[in-house]
Order: sequence, then structure tokens, then C-alpha cells
Amino acid sequence: MRVSLCMIVKNEQADLPSCLASVADLVDEIVVVDTGSTDTTREIAARYGARIVDFAWCDDFAAARNESLRHATGEWIFWLDADDRIDDTNRAKLRTLCAGLRDEHVGYLMRCLCPLDGAGLAIAGAHVRLFRRRPDVRWRHRVHEDIVPALQETGATIRPTDIVITHAGYRDPAERRRKMERNLRLLLLRAAEGTPEAALVLDIGSHHLQLQRPEEAREYARRAVALAEPGTETARSAYGLLVQSHRALGRPTEAQAVCEAGLAAFPDDTELLFHLAELRGEAGDAAGAEACLVHLLATLPPPDRRSALVAIRGADAHYLLATLYARQGRWAEATAQYRATVAERPDLACAWAALGELYLHQGMWAELHQVLQRLDALGPAAAADAATLRALWWLAQGQATLARRILEDAAARHPHAPGPRLALAQLQQLSQPPGAAGEWAPSLTDPSTAQTSFNEPTSAGPPGLAYAPPRKP
Repeated sequence: MRVSLCMIVKNEQADLPSCLASVADLVDEIVVVDTGSTDTTREIAARYGARIVDFAWCDDFAAARNESLRHATGEWIFWLDADDRIDDTNRAKLRTLCAGLRDEHVGYLMRCLCPLDGAGLAIAGAHVRLFRRRPDVRWRHRVHEDIVPALQETGATIRPTDIVITHAGYRDPAERRRKMERNLRLLLLRAAEGTPEAALVLDIGSHHLQLQRPEEAREYARRAVALAEPGTETARSAYGLLVQSHRALGRPTEAQAVCEAGLAAFPDDTELLFHLAELRGEAGDAAGAEACLVHLLATLPPPDRRSALVAIRGADAHYLLATLYARQGRWAEATAQYRATVAERPDLACAWAALGELYLHQGMWAELHQVLQRLDALGPAAAADAATLRALWWLAQGQATLARRILEDAAARHPHAPGPRLALAQLQQLSQPPGAAGEWAPSLTDPSTAQTSFNEPTSAGPPGLAYAPPRKP
């Protein structure tokens, strides 16, 4: 069966080459609808053998995508944006899927992961990326265009896959804001064309919140809660948006009341449980926060059945529960929860740093060395935490002068990282030799969490902890 790659583009010369290079050999034709490029986008598309179609932009993404369908000739449609990427592992999976396509009415779901400011996978979801071409299957909606309603109405089967596509279009905060403003304008145009349904009202509210307009977000969230059919995913999400809006407005009491109302309808909702845990913790109710987090983690599906968003929320729950345990001096439980966090999010530097700090407090030097190796592997983003842990290890060995040199160097190299500055400030408060009875250990996080139990070292330091001062230019 032949597969057509369909795309809509405008001024994508920076992203289009990488996108097409990752997929051109997997499809039988490429149809590129250009909505007014003034750079070299068209020339790049032509180099990959694309059929280029001109289309006058009309504030309607569905209309542009449907134009690409009108020119496609393959039995199957695969679609991408110019800032989508497919790595080698997922290319192989996609190749296998395309090779096995048959004459059936199916839409294939693929996960979409959007890195956000280099801090991990902040946005995740699933889209039907591959579907059977038919004249009665067309895109709908001006923005956040959707092919699924047409597939469902025509009797298609929706099948999940484990293929992951990375969308790089939200890396730059300024560009992300520009897209949010554009999308909000189109959503409001769509709402003005008829009576908006709950999902559209929810979408508008979500955009307001992401644009830091919590008052507007709260009003749309309230409307979405009122409009949504009970028990639906839209109703579930509307409660979550209303909670976030109240929290952004600094109204924890109202946020907690909405959480409790939402959980009455959706008792196992991970977002609402997590928000309620945070709210209870902020109010000083550690036991209530712990109960929410334990419930959340107990109701998560197995790791291989979790969506990307649920997996991230699970890691967040482990991390918050670990923090609660650490503040109560429940070291073994805190350690277990931090380990669970990094098992799910091995890229999460703050969790590795917190785990290392626990090992430091307990004199677990070999385990601390393993954490330092992990932080080193994460690169510059974790360098300040790694340096601070190394300094605190030396402090535990009675080497306060060396620890100070390491921290001063780290503070100079990483002026925006709080760890070295906090540790330096606390080091200045020490009045007894490090390791003396009753001494407390400086913390990577908050001075109020500093503990009063530094175990005596039981062995020489692990390799790699030695400090080498920076070379002079």
C-alpha cells in the first residue's frame, strides 16, 4: 500500500530539512502545502521530491490540511509538522508499520512528546498520525485540527502504537508564546461561529492559563465544568483547570474545595490527587498530603500502560512524597521514594541531587558516588548540584577549607544555581568542626530542612570526589 506524507508549511527552512530527512525514505510521495513562505522552504521541499501546492492562508489549519489530502494519491496518509522529528528507533517501528498496511479503515495513534525549555517532557499526548485516505475523512476545526471525529463517524478503528514523534516547536519560550496567542485568537474565532461546546471552552481557558491570565482561565474553567457532561474526560480536565486557576490566583481554599468536588466525581484522578496533596502540604497537613500521594501511586496503571503525562505525574508524586518523608526524618522511606523518582525520570537532576543529599546525611559514600556519576552524566544542567554534593562530602570529612573552595568555584561558574550559594551561606554559620556531635549538614535545598545527624565517615571517599581547582587562562 502506498503512503503519502502530507504537510503544511510556512517559512520552515530551519526545521524542514531535519524533518524530511527523517522520513522521506519511508513514504511513497510527499505533498507540501505552502501557505506563503518567503524563505527557502519551497526549495528544500523540492530537493526531497515533494509536490508543492500553494494555498492562501485563511486562519484555518483544517482547511490547509484538507488541501493536502486533495492532492495526495497514496492509499494511506501520514502527516507531520516541519518541527516534528523521528529518531532511528521510531523510524524502524514506523517502517515496519507501513510495510504491513492493508486495505482496512484504521487510524494509528502515535505519541507526541514536546520538550519544553530543555527541562524534560512537559507536554505529551497522542495523535492519529497515519490513516486510510477516503473522500469522507477530512480534518475539522480552525486550530487544534482533528481527524478523529471523521474517522469515528465513518466506522474506522483507532489502534494504538508505541511510535513516538518528538515535536520541537515549543523549545523557545518567545515562540511558544507567539503560537499560544495565535491559537487563542483562532479558538475565539471558532467560538464566535456558533455555540461553543465544553471542550472548546476548556481549550480557551487552558490557553489563557498558559499565557498567565488566571482570571480569564478561571471563568472559562467554570463554564467548562458547567457545560461538560458528567463523567467525561472534558469534565475531569475542567476541574483540573479550575484548580490550577485558583492556585495561580493565590486562592488555596477555593482550589482545595474544587479538588474535593472533582475527586468526588473522579476519585482516582492523578492530577486532582496531586494538586490536593500539594495544597494540604502547603497548609501544614503532612498526613493529608501523604494520604493523597499514597492513593495516587497505588492507583497508577503499570509502567508499560501509562501515558507520558501520567508517567511524569507519577514521578512527581514519588518526589513530593520523598520530600515529605525527608522533612520528617523518615530516611529509609524518603530514600525509596527518591529512587522510585529517578527510576521513572532518570533525567531529573533535582531528584538525583536530593537522593545524594540523603546518602550524604547517612554516610552512604558508595551510593553517593553513584549519584555523582549520574549527575555528571547529565551534563551542565546538573553540574552545580554535583559540585555542591562533592563539597559537602569533603565537609563531612573535616575539610571545610576545601569544601568552601569548591562551593565558591561552583557559585562563580553557576550564578543562577541556588545550591552552592545556600551551602556557602550555611557553611558560614558552622561554629563547630564538621562531624562534631550535634552538628548539622548544609542542605542543597532549603536551610530549614538541614538535619542534625552527620554520620562519621567509615571509609575513604569514593574515586572522583577529589577537587581540582580550575586552571587559570
